[in-house]
Amino acid sequence: MIEEYKKYLNNKGTKNFWKKAKQKEYTIDAVNKIYNDLTNDFHELTTRNSITLRYLGLIVNLGGDNLQISNAGETFLNSLYKQKILDEQIMKVYLDCPKLNDNLSIKIAPMEVLLTLLHSLEYISFDEYKLFVCWINDKNEISFVVDLIHEYRNSKNKTTYADILDKKSKELSIDDFSDNVKRFFDMLLISSYIKKEGEKITSNLSKKDIEIILESFSLRDFSDSGYFNYLNTNNGWQIYTINPNYLRVIESLEKKTTEEQEEIVNTITGGLKLPDISNIKPQIIEMEIDEDADLGVKTRRKISPRLQKIDFELRDSNNRTAGDFAEKIVIKHEIGELNKNYSKMVNKVEQVSLKDDTLGYDVLSFDFDGSEKHIEVKAVRNIPAITFRFFISENEITIARKDKNYHLYIVFDYLSETPFIYKMPNPFANKIPGVTIDPIKYLVTVRIKK
Repeated sequence: MIEEYKKYLNNKGTKNFWKKAKQKEYTIDAVNKIYNDLTNDFHELTTRNSITLRYLGLIVNLGGDNLQISNAGETFLNSLYKQKILDEQIMKVYLDCPKLNDNLSIKIAPMEVLLTLLHSLEYISFDEYKLFVCWINDKNEISFVVDLIHEYRNSKNKTTYADILDKKSKELSIDDFSDNVKRFFDMLLISSYIKKEGEKITSNLSKKDIEIILESFSLRDFSDSGYFNYLNTNNGWQIYTINPNYLRVIESLEKKTTEEQEEIVNTITGGLKLPDISNIKPQIIEMEIDEDADLGVKTRRKISPRLQKIDFELRDSNNRTAGDFAEKIVIKHEIGELNKNYSKMVNKVEQVSLKDDTLGYDVLSFDFDGSEKHIEVKAVRNIPAITFRFFISENEITIARKDKNYHLYIVFDYLSETPFIYKMPNPFANKIPGVTIDPIKYLVTVRIKK
């Protein structure tokens, strides 16, 4: 295959090979380094050293060294899930955009190429990437490159391949060829979808997951007219995970209500597996309700009051378990806050729902001035999304409307060791645009600004 390799490189020119400027590297702790470059060290960025950030769509070059953080960059800075935002932006990288680099024209998405190869080969080495993969100019070349790599692995003349590559790089006047390729390859390694194990690069995904992700590339906007805007925009709400677990299923789940999602997940998993409360580190999350959303209070039949504890979030014992655990998370947070400034009240924090389920709230806590806090707790299994819902009884609404000490806490992602607590304004005492109170029992829908 050595002759085939020579022919493979023959038609490659400077405009269809990646050449990188000397620039900032993100090989270790990429999330924090990128965050720092977009904040504290933004003034140090130039057109040349910011090429990775521009290819990731996190900043835009307005001319010269006049750089601006993009919509995707702002989303990254504000997101609680920065790695997931980076994962998506890396999937968008496309090597034929004159606004980014008019000296480069390769109509491929590098992550599509890499995942396709890893689906077939299980792993590749950096030498193989340098010899074969970085020269791919068209997706039709991928199968041929797979054959080349198989042949290379079995070859006793590996130095011959290296000599051919060296000759080609000199022909194109590319100095520090290996360094150029490594800088590009390091950008791909930012993705949590792939990992480096010694000298081998492998995928964190199953083959089925890779197939699903590869299908998504047909839906991405790599058109001449739409790509630049597509690259630089990220709404930050879609869930991107190390193990996507079949995106079709996720898309279907996102169309269902929170409690429907809970029931489906519990059916699949066989019930809740709660973490050790001693390991829980609750985090407060700030969110802005979207007051421009077309929501309102709908009135239907009136529900008669029932002085009993209602299972709001789920319909079975798993749901009651979830609610109880969310309340314990809130108690841990409240105790931590009181220990800072008002420790003498710590022992009075109580999960009152265990004693009296007609109070209209779940946790008794205290403000720093000694006044009581009556906290109603709602558990949402998912991470915060553009919309979330919870059920509430008429008795709870009655209490919420007249109780001056009422507080509403939403606990997101309560099965993780770092759940989020959203201290939501009381939507029952005063109408809040962006919140729908729908009397099913009451189904409350909250829309959050992107």
